[in-house]
Amino acid sequence: MNINKLKELKERIESIEDYKKDNLIIINEKINLCKPILESIKNIKTLDDIKNIEIVLDDLYKLIREIKRDNDIDEFNKTGKLFDFDELRKRYYDNNIKTKFPKFDIEKYISFIDNPIKSVNNFRGETIYFDSYWIKKNIIAVNQMIFNEMDLYILNIGKEGAGKSAWSSQQILYLFTFFSEVGLIEYSYDIIRMFFIDIVDFLESHDGQGNNDYFRIECLDEGNQLNRQDFRNEENKQFKYEMRTERKMLRVIIINMQQLGELDTSISLSRVNFIYDCKMRNEKTTGLLNKGFVEMYIIPRGDSIYSEKHKQVFSRSEIINEFSIRLDKKKDYYVSLPRQYIVKEFHFENKWGFDKGEYDDFVKDKMRERRFKKKKALTDEQAFILLEKFNDFKHLNVFETKYVGEKKMYDVLKKFLVSINNYFNANPVVYNNIKKHYNKK
Repeated sequence: MNINKLKELKERIESIEDYKKDNLIIINEKINLCKPILESIKNIKTLDDIKNIEIVLDDLYKLIREIKRDNDIDEFNKTGKLFDFDELRKRYYDNNIKTKFPKFDIEKYISFIDNPIKSVNNFRGETIYFDSYWIKKNIIAVNQMIFNEMDLYILNIGKEGAGKSAWSSQQILYLFTFFSEVGLIEYSYDIIRMFFIDIVDFLESHDGQGNNDYFRIECLDEGNQLNRQDFRNEENKQFKYEMRTERKMLRVIIINMQQLGELDTSISLSRVNFIYDCKMRNEKTTGLLNKGFVEMYIIPRGDSIYSEKHKQVFSRSEIINEFSIRLDKKKDYYVSLPRQYIVKEFHFENKWGFDKGEYDDFVKDKMRERRFKKKKALTDEQAFILLEKFNDFKHLNVFETKYVGEKKMYDVLKKFLVSINNYFNANPVVYNNIKKHYNKK
């Protein structure tokens, strides 16, 4: 076999980059290029011959696959349709989705997908516009949540002041609107139940959620508490335990932190779906900082993802491999993410999805609480006694709840006793053993 001919053929294949031509013509050209390879197979003499044929055919396969995917993207852009709606209706009835989500309206859902909202008004009446690529990818993620029982993990990273909190508030507003529109949720748009700056409060909020309390949107605005170096921390362990075991609660979990590398890789590389690297740029005319520039990455659940920025398809394995290399060494992940895998760049305006003034007051109150909050460990026996003797402590008239300070103290203790009760509900054997011990005559 003439190796030079193979090299020439490979170069000719790689030179065909005009994907804007009629795709069928391009594919036919490539098939014609294959003919010499097929002829050469008859004259294989060495293992090197086989390797060279494999290399060229593999390259050919990849190029044709990219053309097909480009064509799919073009067709999608023409029709605007993401899914086969008839098949979705079939899955809706076959999988008895109505029973699980009684208020979910499949026709409204299909209408939303067919004509998605591009903007949402916030509490001030300001219009917040969303990137079309971002909308499409989030619709796909929600579709998988409903029909494949998947939760959704989102990570916003960037320097202090880069706009992570504002951007996460916009995401919350859009997804809340989406879920409400199609009947997946009925809870109120309440910052206290959606935004957390303390992982303890974040985890405790799950204690009171019912088994059918699906599609909760929750943002941990201080994700640095999940630092990989604190893997022995009890809250860190609890977060990862819930991440592995509570997928069927179908939560949207948004984590804000400065560096992806600070997050435990068991979270970042195995469960995070969307990563947004928020950037700031200098305004030359004012000397101020212009915020809201985003580089979007997707770690696909399937085998690949199409990058609108780079106009090519990336496999899940190559994305994971490159991120793993970057996250392995601290000096690498403090530099930058692998920008060759950015799927989209866009800019969001400096508008909040909820009242920023209310948010600022909320953060200040929580920071004061954190200063007072020194964790004290209780034995199971001490927890049992507190629950048995002080669970219904209102009748003791210890707190005058008509006063603000007294009411806050009452709420703190009540919340603590609820968490003890939830602990024993999850560990009935422990509770019953202690109860038997104290019931002895």
